[in-house]
Amino acid sequence: MLAHQDFEDFHRVLPSFLERGVIALVAVKPSAVKELTGNPGHRALNENEPKPIACIPKCPKHLDEEARAEWRRITPELLKLQVLARVDCAALSAYCMAWSGWVDAETNLRKFGAVIKTPKGYPIQNPYLGIANTAIANT
Repeated sequence: MLAHQDFEDFHRVLPSFLERGVIALVAVKPSAVKELTGNPGHRALNENEPKPIACIPKCPKHLDEEARAEWRRITPELLKLQVLARVDCAALSAYCMAWSGWVDAETNLRKFGAVIKTPKGYPIQNPYLGIANTAIANT
């Protein structure tokens, strides 16, 4: 079992290892995702990979109605694919909130248009356009 000091030592030396090219941090796709995409690299799948139990996490109370609707829409599909577990709750919540923000921004863009006028009558970009672009980048 690693002690707290071991983690402190690791974080202290990690930047120097990365600078010298000693360690390369690589994002590894879970085997379930590789299987869904047909294992394009044709590498052996990790049989010892931790496999969380597929389940639908409880929907957090802080989600607004649009985010909850997206949660209800997408979770059964993710469960069918066996790529959803309790540990995914935070990431799924963030996605659903970004989706909700995008829907709200798009609704207001349709209502007010992409260009609005200032109180003095000058045309400017609707702020909801930036909000929509940011929200979609976060999904």
